[in-house]
Amino acid sequence: MRYRTNNEGTGYRRKDHDQPIKPEAEHFEHCPVCGQDFDKRDLGRMLHHAEPEHQPLSFVN
Repeated sequence: MRYRTNNEGTGYRRKDHDQPIKPEAEHFEHCPVCGQDFDKRDLGRMLHHAEPEHQPLSFVN
C-alpha cells in the first residue's frame, strides 16, 4: 500500500481532513409562516415548511 503525502515532484497535495465543524445553530432555520425553528438536515421537515400554508409540527420522536 502506498501512502500519499505532499510531494513537490508530482504536485500532489494531501486533502486537509481537519476542517472546522459548523456550529449546531447553523443547521436550524426559522419558518416565517408558522414561527417554528426546524433542522434543515431533516428532509421531511424541510418539505413540510416549504408548503405555503402549514401548521407547526409536533416534536414527537
